[in-house]
Amino acid sequence: MRAIAPEGVHAAADLVGTDEAVDVPVELVSNRSRIATIAGYERGNRAGIKLLGGVPGAEPGTRSGKPPACGSRKQRRPGDCASSSRTVTR
Repeated sequence: MRAIAPEGVHAAADLVGTDEAVDVPVELVSNRSRIATIAGYERGNRAGIKLLGGVPGAEPGTRSGKPPACGSRKQRRPGDCASSSRTVTR
C-alpha cells in the first residue's frame, strides 16, 4: 500500500473482520476516526476505530429517515428507493 499511496491513505473500511483487516488500516491511516469496520467489532473497538452496524456501541450508518423515492435524484442505485424490497442475510 505504501508503494501505491506514498502520500498516505486518508480513509479505510474493513469489510472482512479479521485482525489483519483492522490492523493494516490502523498502520496506514493516521486519523482513526477515518477508519471504520462493519465486521471486526471486537478488534475495531480495541483499536479505537469507528464501528458501523447493529451491535451495541456501533453507529447505524449514515442513512437516516426513509429511503429516497424511486426516480429521485438522491437514488444512487436501482434498488435504493422506498418501493424496493430487499432481504439482507448475514
